[in-house]
Amino acid sequence: MTEPTHQRRLRATHGGKRFRIECGGEGIGFYLYVYDGDRCTHDYLQATIALAQDDALEMFGVPPESWADDD
Repeated sequence: MTEPTHQRRLRATHGGKRFRIECGGEGIGFYLYVYDGDRCTHDYLQATIALAQDDALEMFGVPPESWADDD
């Protein structure tokens, strides 16, 4: 069974940084978190997962195929 989009979490690594996308809550949107080591250095809120992935690509060069489910 597929997890509902609003509960889905994604992760990626690129350029020595870790990235995570997760739901900010029902009706809030999705946060893109950027980590350098254990420290969160950036967070961005977008309406959809796709827009958060676009931010990661445009700002940090994270390729779309880098994303995986964060189990």
